[in-house]
Amino acid sequence: MTSLSGGRQHPEVKRDDFGLQPERVELAWRRTFLALTAGICIGVRATDHELGVFSVLLGALAFALIAIGAGLHRRRARQQLIGFHSQHKLSLIDGLPIVLVGLAVILMALVAVVWFALRLLA
Repeated sequence: MTSLSGGRQHPEVKRDDFGLQPERVELAWRRTFLALTAGICIGVRATDHELGVFSVLLGALAFALIAIGAGLHRRRARQQLIGFHSQHKLSLIDGLPIVLVGLAVILMALVAVVWFALRLLA
């Protein structure tokens, strides 16, 4: 046991004990995917009158990118949690969910910029 401030005794934490970190990361990713999906739905709904099919197509593309990113992330998280963590196998897709989410956000921003430009010109 180690003593910290206040004189309380705390058990020593093992270096390989990650606690609830993987679960917190998983929940954060789920909230991110849910928020982006809601943002896409709201964006398509708000811009469908001015942009028409263009808005729906970009929204569908952004949703597809988010869905693929969520699937890749879930696959990676599952492999880590059940112990099949192979650095060589995972290194190819480690950053891909982040890139896909970034592309989806860029697409959403593109729809917003085009919509605002059309509103200013009208």
